[in-house]
Amino acid sequence: MKCECGGELRRVVLDEYDFSAEAGLPVKLREVPALRCARCDEVVLEGAVAELGLHLVGLALVKQKELLRPEQAKYLRKLLGATQKELADRMSIARETVAAWECGQKTISPQHDYILRSLAVGNFMEELRAAVIAERAQIAAALGGVRSKEPSKRRTTLVVDHVRTQLEEQHAA
Repeated sequence: MKCECGGELRRVVLDEYDFSAEAGLPVKLREVPALRCARCDEVVLEGAVAELGLHLVGLALVKQKELLRPEQAKYLRKLLGATQKELADRMSIARETVAAWECGQKTISPQHDYILRSLAVGNFMEELRAAVIAERAQIAAALGGVRSKEPSKRRTTLVVDHVRTQLEEQHAA
C-alpha cells in the first residue's frame, strides 16, 4: 500500500498510539497494529483497527468505577449511534437532561449512569451477536461446496469444492 506522499506503507506494531483525535477523548492505545510510511513516517490505523479501538474505549468507560464525566457520556451516546433526543427517549428522560450532562451543567445521576452503561453493553452484545451470525453465514457459504461424492451403503465420501477460492474469499473479507 502507498501513503499519500507516495511512500510505501509497512505493517508495524506501535508500543503506544495517541488515539485521542479519533476518540474525542484523551486515549492511548498500546501494542496496536498500524501502517507506517517508510518515506514520511506517517502512521495510519486500518479501519478495522480504528473501529476496534473505538469499541475498546467504550468498554473501558463501561467498566470504570467513577460516574461518567460529560465527554464520556457523550462518547457512549455517539457509540450507540443515538442523538440526544433518541437517547433521552430510550431512557425516558428529557433531551435537555442529556444535553446538561454532556456540557457539564449537570452531573449524571448514578441511575442514569447505570442505564447508559447498560445500553452500551447491550449494543456491544448485539454487535457481537451480529458478527457471530455473519461468521456463521460465511461458514455456511463455505460449506455450500460440500457434497456427497457417491452414495454408498457403507460409507459416504465428502468432497469440498473450490477450497482455495473459498479461503481467498475469507481472507479478502
